[in-house]
Amino acid sequence: MEIPGLDVAIATTTFSKTYDIRAKLAVRTVKEAVRCGYRIVVVDGGFDLAFRNDMFLAGAILVDETERGMGGSRRQAMRIASRLVGANGAVVWMEPEKHSLVGELWKAVQPIREGLADFVQPARKSLASYPPYQQTTERRGNLGFLAATGIDIDVWFGPRVIGPRALPYFLDYKGEYGDKWESVQIPILRVRAAGLRIMGVTVDYTHPAEQTAAETGDAEMDRKREAQIANIIPALQREAGILGLAGSSG
Repeated sequence: MEIPGLDVAIATTTFSKTYDIRAKLAVRTVKEAVRCGYRIVVVDGGFDLAFRNDMFLAGAILVDETERGMGGSRRQAMRIASRLVGANGAVVWMEPEKHSLVGELWKAVQPIREGLADFVQPARKSLASYPPYQQTTERRGNLGFLAATGIDIDVWFGPRVIGPRALPYFLDYKGEYGDKWESVQIPILRVRAAGLRIMGVTVDYTHPAEQTAAETGDAEMDRKREAQIANIIPALQREAGILGLAGSSG
């Protein structure tokens, strides 16, 4: 059913110990969200007062983290955003650095507004703007997701556009597989198993050049990306088996 007046809010999380590159990008994302007419909920678990002040002045709905951990804080942000938009609204989960995506979100929201999808995964045209090692791990991640689930979407691109029927699957996730990066992946499988409609929509996105420069060749970030693979892929495989989802041949 078409939802012509669909209300949309963005949810994100921050944990800035210092006012670093990512923190500056987060402020830019908030400004872009406000410019485009979105309310943006930011759950912050950090303690840099200058950063928090700038986020507030930029227009963020800034909330202290009370649900600890990666998965918990994400659900906290999405839950607050869901209250803003009401029972028939949509919530966009996204990482706080992706300011260039904000102006493109309307493309991913439109299928939900038109009643064509319950969940939309934005898809990148290219990974060329990312650090080389990240390009490799994200391709591996997408292939692993496809092999485990039979769902061919750019799921290693973090943002999610979640319609009202799909949102409970994200909010009700209990962290069964560690409650880290998989906290916004496992719910997608449950959305599919429930018979809801999943769609991928291509958007114009360029990774921030300053973030790419800072993370290229960063061994700690490379280890983090391997940890993401190690957390998510086994969880997907196990959950897909429990739900009876077909693999890539399905």
